[in-house]
Amino acid sequence: MKKMLFAMAFIIAGFSVFAQKERIELKLTLRDGNIISGTSNSITTVALNTDYGTLNIPIKNVSSLELGITPDNGNKSKVISLIKQMNDPAEEKRQASYDELVKMPVGCISVINDYIYGNEYVASEFTDYTPDAALSEMKSTYGVDDASNNKDIVMIDYEYNMGGIFAFKSISLKTEYGVLEVPKEKIDQIEVSYFDESNGDKAYKL
Repeated sequence: MKKMLFAMAFIIAGFSVFAQKERIELKLTLRDGNIISGTSNSITTVALNTDYGTLNIPIKNVSSLELGITPDNGNKSKVISLIKQMNDPAEEKRQASYDELVKMPVGCISVINDYIYGNEYVASEFTDYTPDAALSEMKSTYGVDDASNNKDIVMIDYEYNMGGIFAFKSISLKTEYGVLEVPKEKIDQIEVSYFDESNGDKAYKL
């Protein structure tokens, strides 16, 4: 019995050593221009929801991730209501609507954009607090430019690009300053380096 327990302990220790040889390094470029680097042991796959179903891509095959601006359709009716309130004759009501709109989540940027450039939008006669100005302010606040995509993009093996919506809401990153939980909406791009020294496999950023 003692020999069996010893053997089991040896096997478990062997798995622990093997797991420690597998390392994932991430370099996060945030929308405000800051860069954070660290490691993550919690990510084994990247789930990408596409128009054709969900793909679970092994992290070792992921070269980089680009984070788009996913439309926040859950707030669509509220966004449209605030935009319509900017037509109110009372200046304080227009200002209140504007102030509330610019504090909305980053996903509302594409909702505002689609609405004010759609057929249903009626431009206000007032020029002090406008949806266009709110849109510009939000883009500046969140570091979003006109080239931003509505979809997330994953590059696989430095060769293939696929678009969809990443399932994760944040990235847990272990840095020299401790563990940081970085919300998805604050991230612009993620570069991935995967190391599996037990098999002699190393993937470097090029």
